[in-house]
Amino acid sequence: MGYEVHITRRQHWLDEDGPAIGLNEWLKVVHSDPEMHYEGPTKEEALAAGNSTISPEEPGLAVWRAYSKHGPDAVALFCHYEDHVTATNPDEEILRKVWKLAHRLKAKVQGDDGEIYGADGKVMSDAEAIAAGLSIQRKPWWKFW
Repeated sequence: MGYEVHITRRQHWLDEDGPAIGLNEWLKVVHSDPEMHYEGPTKEEALAAGNSTISPEEPGLAVWRAYSKHGPDAVALFCHYEDHVTATNPDEEILRKVWKLAHRLKAKVQGDDGEIYGADGKVMSDAEAIAAGLSIQRKPWWKFW
């Protein structure tokens, strides 16, 4: 585990209520982006394999193949989980891609501690986030329990 950023539509990515990003919506974005590669099973693949449900092994997992450091030791992974999409330990290049994906999903990029990231891959000030119409909730993840 590491530090994560989340593509979310909720005020805080850990909120239980609010607009979600559905798996099918995420997969539509992944399949329409030539830089992305889908890595998880589809419902049809799961059914063909005799499973009545999608495999629990990351059905929304995708890889950004255009990442400049892409290779055996560096992969930019994106994982859909329940209501949002997560990237772990992103550098600024990955953060810029996360923002582009979030923009296509009409969502924001929020770090584990509630900070908002902009198109340049850097944390936005509260004033910048508010001016962009983004909700802010800087509550560390451990305060939700």
